[in-house]
Amino acid sequence: MQEAPARAAAAAPLVNPSLRFDQKLGIVVVEFFNDSGELANSAPSPRQLRAYEAGMNIRSGPMPLTRDLPAGTDEDGLSVVA
Repeated sequence: MQEAPARAAAAAPLVNPSLRFDQKLGIVVVEFFNDSGELANSAPSPRQLRAYEAGMNIRSGPMPLTRDLPAGTDEDGLSVVA
Protein backbone atom coordinates (compact mmCIF):
# COMPACT_ATOMS: atom_id res chain seq x y z
CA MET A 1 0.00 0.00 0.00
CA GLN A 2 2.97 2.33 0.46
CA GLU A 3 3.91 2.02 -3.21
CA ALA A 4 0.83 3.90 -4.44
CA PRO A 5 1.95 7.36 -3.19
CA ALA A 6 5.45 6.79 -4.60
CA ARG A 7 4.02 5.88 -8.00
CA ALA A 8 1.66 8.85 -7.90
CA ALA A 9 4.57 11.19 -7.14
CA ALA A 10 6.66 9.69 -9.93
CA ALA A 11 3.78 10.04 -12.38
CA ALA A 12 3.29 13.73 -11.59
CA PRO A 13 3.94 15.75 -14.75
CA LEU A 14 7.08 17.84 -14.85
CA VAL A 15 6.44 21.53 -15.38
CA ASN A 16 8.92 22.76 -17.96
CA PRO A 17 10.16 25.42 -17.62
CA SER A 18 9.82 25.83 -13.89
CA LEU A 19 10.11 29.04 -11.86
CA ARG A 20 12.04 29.09 -8.58
CA PHE A 21 12.40 32.11 -6.30
CA ASP A 22 15.92 32.40 -4.87
CA GLN A 23 15.26 33.98 -1.48
CA LYS A 24 18.92 34.75 -0.82
CA LEU A 25 19.28 36.79 -4.02
CA GLY A 26 15.68 37.97 -4.29
CA ILE A 27 15.32 36.90 -7.92
CA VAL A 28 13.30 34.38 -9.92
CA VAL A 29 15.27 31.61 -11.63
CA VAL A 30 13.77 29.92 -14.71
CA GLU A 31 14.83 26.26 -14.80
CA PHE A 32 14.61 24.01 -17.88
CA PHE A 33 14.63 20.21 -17.48
CA ASN A 34 15.55 17.43 -19.89
CA ASP A 35 13.37 14.37 -20.64
CA SER A 36 14.73 12.49 -17.62
CA GLY A 37 13.77 15.35 -15.28
CA GLU A 38 17.29 16.60 -14.61
CA LEU A 39 18.12 20.30 -14.68
CA ALA A 40 19.44 21.08 -18.16
CA ASN A 41 19.65 24.88 -18.16
CA SER A 42 18.63 27.90 -16.12
CA ALA A 43 18.27 31.64 -16.51
CA PRO A 44 20.19 33.24 -14.95
CA SER A 45 22.89 30.61 -15.38
CA PRO A 46 24.68 29.10 -12.36
CA ARG A 47 27.67 31.32 -13.21
CA GLN A 48 25.47 34.43 -13.20
CA LEU A 49 23.88 33.39 -9.89
CA ARG A 50 27.37 33.10 -8.33
CA ALA A 51 28.24 36.54 -9.70
CA TYR A 52 25.04 38.05 -8.24
CA GLU A 53 25.84 36.47 -4.88
CA ALA A 54 29.43 37.73 -4.97
CA GLY A 55 28.24 41.23 -5.85
CA MET A 56 25.69 41.43 -3.05
CA ASN A 57 28.29 42.57 -0.53
CA ILE A 58 29.98 45.10 -2.79
CA ARG A 59 29.02 48.78 -2.85
CA SER A 60 30.49 51.19 -5.32
CA GLY A 61 32.00 54.14 -3.56
CA PRO A 62 32.27 54.86 0.12
CA MET A 63 29.27 54.53 2.42
CA PRO A 64 28.15 58.04 3.35
CA LEU A 65 28.00 58.90 7.00
CA THR A 66 24.54 59.84 8.22
CA ARG A 67 25.80 63.23 9.37
CA ASP A 68 26.96 63.97 5.79
CA LEU A 69 23.54 63.42 4.21
CA PRO A 70 21.17 66.34 3.55
CA ALA A 71 18.17 66.57 5.85
CA GLY A 72 15.16 64.59 4.57
CA THR A 73 17.18 61.84 2.86
CA ASP A 74 17.78 58.20 3.66
CA GLU A 75 21.14 56.39 3.88
CA ASP A 76 21.34 56.22 0.08
CA GLY A 77 20.78 59.98 -0.28
CA LEU A 78 17.23 59.55 -1.61
CA SER A 79 14.48 61.92 -0.56
CA VAL A 80 12.21 60.67 2.19
CA VAL A 81 8.55 61.59 1.82
CA ALA A 82 6.75 61.95 5.13
